[in-house]
Amino acid sequence: MTIPNDPRSEALETLRHGGVLAWEKRGRVELRGKDRTTLLHGLCTNDIKKLPVGRSCEAFFCQYQGKILCYGFVECQAERLVVETGGEQVESLMKHLDKYIIREDVQLADVSRECQSWLFLKDAGAAVRRALQQRATSSDGPIDVAGTPVRWRSTAWNPQGNDTFVETPCDAPDAVLNELFHAARGQLEQQGLAATEAERRVAMLGEEGYDVWRVMNRLPLYGRDVTDENLPQELDRNETAISFNKGCYLGQETVARIDARGHVNWNLVAFLALGRTVADGCEAGQTLAVNDKPTLRITTALDVPSLRGVLGLGYVRQDARRAARPQLSCPVAEGVLATAAGDVLLNPQLSSS
Repeated sequence: MTIPNDPRSEALETLRHGGVLAWEKRGRVELRGKDRTTLLHGLCTNDIKKLPVGRSCEAFFCQYQGKILCYGFVECQAERLVVETGGEQVESLMKHLDKYIIREDVQLADVSRECQSWLFLKDAGAAVRRALQQRATSSDGPIDVAGTPVRWRSTAWNPQGNDTFVETPCDAPDAVLNELFHAARGQLEQQGLAATEAERRVAMLGEEGYDVWRVMNRLPLYGRDVTDENLPQELDRNETAISFNKGCYLGQETVARIDARGHVNWNLVAFLALGRTVADGCEAGQTLAVNDKPTLRITTALDVPSLRGVLGLGYVRQDARRAARPQLSCPVAEGVLATAAGDVLLNPQLSSS
């Protein structure tokens, strides 16, 4: 059910099959030089040495004690590595990296204004990728769109999926984006979708749509969902952001010790609090309890009328998460549901995977 004139509810409907996000407020740090891979490999949680050209991965940058200094994505290009993170983290990340450049041949640069990225999701991503591939004149290199060079790449969180980043110059004219949307809609219509449905699947989503998508994909924001008090495993992105066999790196001892112990006490999860609103005690900073025991610490909370509740991110106590009974939706905290996967999460049918 879509609630008329409610942007989050409308975004939720679009996100089931598509949607486009302006990948704004993101910062980019460039590393060049022959020692760039070795340096970055020793300062983050993922295996940069095994990252092939043209691919990207998630990674945490940790302090010596293992606490998270920065979270982002590392893209390997032919002549450089690019770390993408929150725009407010660029300065601190560059200072952190520079501190470990002693005799290494590495040059750092803030390239945040180098390009503008657009994230085409699901069916929209597959459609714009097909459209660009049909225009490509080589296997790498930019593609001409309305007289402007455009590049596309897969995402770090699902490199085999349909989600597609399209990069345009920051000063690209509106005609470029209009042509990308037109081409993607055309691909969907060729597959048999009605024009109105094709247009909806390639709809641009605003900031509230980005918030809904981010929560559904459990993508944390530094300073809100993750801080320098968190450990990498608390974010529960082990499979995509942490390599446990890459060897030594800054903070590795703590990460390895937690892995040997088996778990952390709290994990970041997405949740749906039915029958609640942000205003009635379900806002960021609040803690939901079971039997007077703190169970869910909320970090992001969104009122979504079509879900009749609050959609958000928060840290759930590990023993409460393990207590969720498989194959049942049962409460493990006030108004919070558990899925068949044993996760404290939003409704299974809303999964974006």
